[in-house]
Amino acid sequence: MTVQALWRVLLAMLAAAGSLLGLVSFTPLVPWWARALSGSWSGADHAVLVVLSGSDLEGGILGYSSYWRAVYAVLAYRTRQPAQIWISGGSPTEVATAESMKTFLVARACRRRSFASKASPAPPGRAPSA
Repeated sequence: MTVQALWRVLLAMLAAAGSLLGLVSFTPLVPWWARALSGSWSGADHAVLVVLSGSDLEGGILGYSSYWRAVYAVLAYRTRQPAQIWISGGSPTEVATAESMKTFLVARACRRRSFASKASPAPPGRAPSA
């Protein structure tokens, strides 16, 4: 192959990649596929609601992402009534973020007996939360 032929092949590959990028970025192709592949939320059996913890502040106070995850968990609990709520996540502080989220959810009328929280162990040199 000559240099000119290689140059044409390279330009064709770059044009194809640019066209694909434009197709994905500027058309409703992604939302269509996402809706088609995600399935229906209302069609699930709602046996378990899994909530992952996020950020936290000192002293067991929920951070921004954990707060909003807990708010949406309350909304999901009220509409779907899952049998169990699983909360997962530790914290570099003495109070696990999962426990703080559990306290928030119980205060918002979620049944205490429906929880299963899993917090990662406390970092070395700190006492684990109760």
